[in-house]
Amino acid sequence: MSLGPEWLRHVVKRFARNGRARQAQAILDVMSKTVGDPTSDSSANRNTQRDPAHLNAAQGEIDLAAGRFEDAIRRFETAYQADPSADSLDSLATACLTAGRLGDAARHYEKLIAQRDLGSEPQEHWLQAHVRLAEIRERQGNPEAARALYEALLAIWKDADPDLPALKEAKDALARLK
Repeated sequence: MSLGPEWLRHVVKRFARNGRARQAQAILDVMSKTVGDPTSDSSANRNTQRDPAHLNAAQGEIDLAAGRFEDAIRRFETAYQADPSADSLDSLATACLTAGRLGDAARHYEKLIAQRDLGSEPQEHWLQAHVRLAEIRERQGNPEAARALYEALLAIWKDADPDLPALKEAKDALARLK
């Protein structure tokens, strides 16, 4: 079965972020063969016009894993322009943060938080954005802003599963700041 690039980009992202660059590259190679193929298995509304964005996002994840931060950022910016999704924005913010571009990363995380993508897959990015933005605020010497972000996240998700990674990080960080 041929899977569309919009699905395979997520596989590449997971492999690349977990240190499995060879597997990520193999999936990217497969992915490049499905670009523009309207018969690839995908979402109900297959839109091949976004395929290049998915390809850029996947290559950006491989670049990020390889330490080619500026290449990754360029690819993620291109992907985000064509596909302004939470996933694209998360990748762009992560690359900026990893590259030490705190101001850019903060701006992207703020935009991601403002999207309030709740109730679907992007909510993972929304949760993590609070934690990453709070970490940036700490690094920028603004513990009050960091504390406010952690507290806001914990208040919103007070009834959530206690073992959610973002919540555990927020609780630990908040305890450290107090």
